[in-house]
Amino acid sequence: MTKIVLADLHEKLALAGLPILSVRRMADDVDLVFFDGATDEQIKAANQIVADYDQAAVESSKESDGLTLDEINSAKTVADLKALMIRQYNLKG
Repeated sequence: MTKIVLADLHEKLALAGLPILSVRRMADDVDLVFFDGATDEQIKAANQIVADYDQAAVESSKESDGLTLDEINSAKTVADLKALMIRQYNLKG
């Protein structure tokens, strides 16, 4: 199994409306713990999401703020901070 970020997988399962209590790494597999009352259909859907999960696709879909730590640390004035915020939030004005 490819290395995955368990928090990302847990979020994907939760956003799908599945009753997931926790997602754990067990050797080379993922162990899902469901809230009481999870149906067989929900468990099957969750297992399918795990089987189809692609961490690389999740990473590529995450938005980057476009700022580097050096840029943030080099901001010395209010004008510098304003410029970074305008760039960060794509503000026009």
